[in-house]
Amino acid sequence: IDFIIEEYKIEQNSISIAGWSYGGYLGAMAIARYPSLFKRAFLGAPITDLSSFMRTTIKKGLVESYMGNDENHLKRSSPTNYVSNVTSEVLLMHALNDLVVPYEQSLRYYNKLRDLVNVKINPSLTKSELQFGHLSQAPKHMSKLQSIVYNFLTQSSHIPHQNEWLVIIGSFKQCGRANIHASNMINNGIKSSVIYSNNYNNLTPNLCVVIAGSYDSLKRAKAL
Repeated sequence: IDFIIEEYKIEQNSISIAGWSYGGYLGAMAIARYPSLFKRAFLGAPITDLSSFMRTTIKKGLVESYMGNDENHLKRSSPTNYVSNVTSEVLLMHALNDLVVPYEQSLRYYNKLRDLVNVKINPSLTKSELQFGHLSQAPKHMSKLQSIVYNFLTQSSHIPHQNEWLVIIGSFKQCGRANIHASNMINNGIKSSVIYSNNYNNLTPNLCVVIAGSYDSLKRAKAL
């Protein structure tokens, strides 16, 4: 992200970040550690409290295999511990029947964050529409979910897709989908350009990072 900001002369706080599951966890940590960088954050089914996640997920042993089980370390590595740093607007989306990352993870984060910044959780979604598990398969109302995310990421008094940028983070196997979602969410019918995509396989296995902007924003950035 630092490279892209320098290369294309992008203004800080004109970038949104989006991630699902582990990508949601990384997004929550990013907006806490770099609050001046991100304008908005979409966090889908994020892990926000590692200790409680370890006890409630069906993926037993997952946290321990990456981070061990030292409570102090888990607390230091949990986004809920840094909510006071957050200045970004946040949209949380989480299925009520998610067994991989239980809904409680978003609810904990929301309750800690709601008095600090503009944060929403599952807006405009009915209880029946929130039964899509961990989104391993696209629900019938996927277009509605995408529309909610798009509207959140592009809300502004100006024309957002002409001068704003989106960072999508997630697992390597999601890279192809992330490129597609970047194009769909950023432009709403205006052609977009995914300007950077890297799986960082030598540094962080299975991590995908996609940075995207509209053709207009890319041309303007290059002109600068």
